[in-house]
Amino acid sequence: MAFLRGFKSTRHSLLGAVCMLMLAAGAQAAPITWTDSYTGGSQLISAGESLSITLDINDGFVAATDTIQGFDFSWQLIDNEADLTRYYRTVGYSYSCGGSFRPRTCGGYYTVVDTQLGEREYARILGPGFDSGSFEVGNSCVGNACPGNSSFFSDTSFSDTEAGIEQLQMTGLFQVDLFALSGDFRVGNAFLTVTGQRLAAAAQSVSEPGVWLLLLPGLILLLVMTRSGRGSVRGRMA
Repeated sequence: MAFLRGFKSTRHSLLGAVCMLMLAAGAQAAPITWTDSYTGGSQLISAGESLSITLDINDGFVAATDTIQGFDFSWQLIDNEADLTRYYRTVGYSYSCGGSFRPRTCGGYYTVVDTQLGEREYARILGPGFDSGSFEVGNSCVGNACPGNSSFFSDTSFSDTEAGIEQLQMTGLFQVDLFALSGDFRVGNAFLTVTGQRLAAAAQSVSEPGVWLLLLPGLILLLVMTRSGRGSVRGRMA
């Protein structure tokens, strides 16, 4: 019986070791973020022209171990002229003043505000799984100077399209096209933030063939000891 108890203890230890190896081989994922950006440099783009950019996360993304779950893309377009311009001018006027015995003419001035509607700019942004359609550049700051400068801008953003996630997962690249539909405007910066999961270091350290090489000797030893233990028990019972 002592031998049987020792055999069971050894078998349980081997089973525990096998389970630990299998757990180590399992996928242990951790959240991770990748980013890339494009510097527009205030490049001027006019009606009928287009610009294509490709953002790249391959400096940190590894398709074999990483899984893309979502993304957020934004692009700033700058209109350096307000669509509505105000002009101020002074206009003189005169009127009769003084008493009935000493009439005279007096004068004064008042300010007139003239408004002039400028050229309105329209653009379109096309990317994997999204299409902005035609939109006005600069409509987010009409009538007010944007913070830090005298420009008028649009900040467009798109996120989590199925086609975009698939493109990133397969290539690590993200291509977007910009079209100037009317007027001219300047190209600002574009930003891409990608979120996903990465296999933990413990899971990456042992490849699938390596895992089986580690498991195989233990399984063989477990099988041999099981058969040997059964033979010993039968001999003692006989």
